[in-house]
Amino acid sequence: MHHRRNSVANRLKTVLLNGVSVLFKFISLVNLFFKSLGAQHVPGVFVVSVDNLSFGGTGKTSLVMELGRQLEARGIKFAVVTRGYRSRFEAPGTKVQDFHTVEDVGDEARMYKD
Repeated sequence: MHHRRNSVANRLKTVLLNGVSVLFKFISLVNLFFKSLGAQHVPGVFVVSVDNLSFGGTGKTSLVMELGRQLEARGIKFAVVTRGYRSRFEAPGTKVQDFHTVEDVGDEARMYKD
């Protein structure tokens, strides 16, 4: 069956998806606004955030690891802060130690530690 590109169904899907996109952006902005009203803490250190709205596979881990290698080669102290997605310490947080396993802290945190 051949579908026409300009069919009514395709136009309706486009309008619907654009509407959902605008709604998502609006909710995100409102969420950011309310978060900005909370207590703010400005750290006394330089912070580099490697983040985006994409899921895995976009090269964030590789980039952070290379940044770490470059800083380490220059003798600059640094720390990597990660959420530890689906790890035992995701909610409470912890400093990754040599004895922690992937199940404890997650695969990315283990990779950064090694």
